[in-house]
Amino acid sequence: MIEPGQPWGRQVAAPAGLVSIHSDTALAEAISAPHPVPVLLAGGDLARGLGASPAAPPAPSPAPVTEPPDTSAPPPQQCRELPIDALEVHLDHRVITAVAHVLIRPRIWLLGPILFIGNTGFLGRLEVVRRGHPNDGRFEVVEVDSSMSPRQRLVGLRRMRSGAHLSHPLVRSTQCATFSKEFKRPVSVWVDGRRMGRISRLRVDIIADAAVVYR
Repeated sequence: MIEPGQPWGRQVAAPAGLVSIHSDTALAEAISAPHPVPVLLAGGDLARGLGASPAAPPAPSPAPVTEPPDTSAPPPQQCRELPIDALEVHLDHRVITAVAHVLIRPRIWLLGPILFIGNTGFLGRLEVVRRGHPNDGRFEVVEVDSSMSPRQRLVGLRRMRSGAHLSHPLVRSTQCATFSKEFKRPVSVWVDGRRMGRISRLRVDIIADAAVVYR
């Protein structure tokens, strides 16, 4: 886990068997596998937090999609070895591993409460939180109050697309190592960009130094 002021990661020779991963979901599956392989992180919101160029966000899918390893390009000779945290996500009675974020939102973004929990500050083309770091032993929590008007939300979205700091009395932002919430009515939840159905209870715990990735 990185400490303030310390350098993060180190330059190393590329390990044998390095495979390219292009999405947060595929990375979470890779680090949760019984026999993990070394991963070159080439895409996804976590990769953007590590300096990758933004890509158009994929449409949320109701079913798991396993990404095959990318073997089309030769691996680099040198790369940067980076330890990362992960998220242990409890969805009612299910427990899954995530690497980037958990999102609870209404069907229409402009109405209702929104909850973002991020191991990175990026969500597609939005920079929700500027200070998000994937190896500081914490995650970012941003809550948008249901009373926030559609006009105010549109302004906020424009600011997040440009990477500007979002500050508003109806937006609460904090850092946590654990977070839990119960909902009066079932809510829709997305984990690493994949829709996971509707839940009534949520708990997220940080998994410090959960894996090592390469860039």
